Amino acid sequence: MLNKTNFIQEIEQSESNKNALSQIKKNFEQKPYFIEYKSLNNLLKYAKYLFAFISVLCALYFVGSVLSQAIGITALALPLAIALLLLIEIGKVKVLPLLLRKYYAYGSLNLGFVLINALLIVLSVYLSVKGIEQYNTKELAIKPSTTNIDSLRAYYQDAGTAIAKDYDKQIEVVRNDRKSFEATVRYRGKINMYHKPTAKKLESFETQKEALINQKAIALQDVNSDKKEALKSHSDSNDSKLSNANNETNLNTWYLICFASFNEIASLFCLWFVIFYEYRSLKEIDLINKQSENITIAHKDINTLFQYFKSGLMVPQSLPNFAPIAHTPSQEISQEQAPQIGFSLGINTKSQEQRLNSPQSLQSGINTDLLSLKDREFLEAYETVIVDIKAGKKQSEILSQRYKVKDIKTGSGNVKMISKSTLQNIKRVLRNL
Repeated sequence: MLNKTNFIQEIEQSESNKNALSQIKKNFEQKPYFIEYKSLNNLLKYAKYLFAFISVLCALYFVGSVLSQAIGITALALPLAIALLLLIEIGKVKVLPLLLRKYYAYGSLNLGFVLINALLIVLSVYLSVKGIEQYNTKELAIKPSTTNIDSLRAYYQDAGTAIAKDYDKQIEVVRNDRKSFEATVRYRGKINMYHKPTAKKLESFETQKEALINQKAIALQDVNSDKKEALKSHSDSNDSKLSNANNETNLNTWYLICFASFNEIASLFCLWFVIFYEYRSLKEIDLINKQSENITIAHKDINTLFQYFKSGLMVPQSLPNFAPIAHTPSQEISQEQAPQIGFSLGINTKSQEQRLNSPQSLQSGINTDLLSLKDREFLEAYETVIVDIKAGKKQSEILSQRYKVKDIKTGSGNVKMISKSTLQNIKRVLRNL
């Protein structure tokens, strides 16, 4: 049996194997967000323009047709349609990132920008889908090979006319023969019908004529019967071919609509990810740069910490490699004690111990003795907000007002609006009382 130790040594001694294993380890290393998704960000940064260009192409047929009918000049309608669609796509590329930056930076949304962005997105999606649908149904529709029913009807009409003429000629011949015979047997303008040979000959002429008339009727009836059968058969065949062609055209239209919809979704994803990449990278870099000298954070814990800050939860002490150097009673960190962009992890252990050992109540009448130091400081900073919460104000009213927020370290206060996550954390801490 192969010695396991020797086998591993053989692998490690090979220079090519060392390089390969080193690359594999590097591939599975946890990297900062900025590095890990840098290639994807660069790709999507340019892909958004490709998707915007495809969106313009999808919508061009529909918008061009509408403008052509409106102004009546096709040569002028096309450049106007291109200019209008480019304006919509440029607006979408500019407005949505601006909206996302404000949201990630300040946690608020401007209603005007939201409405403008929603309008641009809906307009872009509608024009793309409508354009690709009309282009496929009008220009790329499948046209089956069908029988011309009018031509088929005319063919049988001509056939019946030819048969009728042929029999009419034969009947006319019999009539002429009878007239000729009557001329030979007529005496003084009269025919002796009592003469048996004469009567028999005249009767044979009449029999021939009747037979030809009956044959003509039967022949015409057969033609009409064949005509009805042929028309029904070819009409059914045409209907089936048209139905199959329409189904195939509709299926192709559906595929193209899905493509246009996917293109719009991909375009929006590119616009969102580029902004989120910047925001997420800045958060991570700020978290690293603003570490307090009292706290050490291992590199592999950064992504975990980010999730805690993002959700507004307390950072647990149980995180491996996230531990205080100096002992303090409580080092839990809440999102509200950090600015919206970047994290602040500084801890003043001396002042914390003094505040922890001095039970107190807020001016709003809430006893905070049972809370941890961080929760107590947190509520004290947002005491003006707590007054409105106790007064029963609605969430929308609180989020739309400005409050004086106290800086616990300096004792100074800043007037600003609070975010929704901050309000939720305040309510969460109050529920612990």
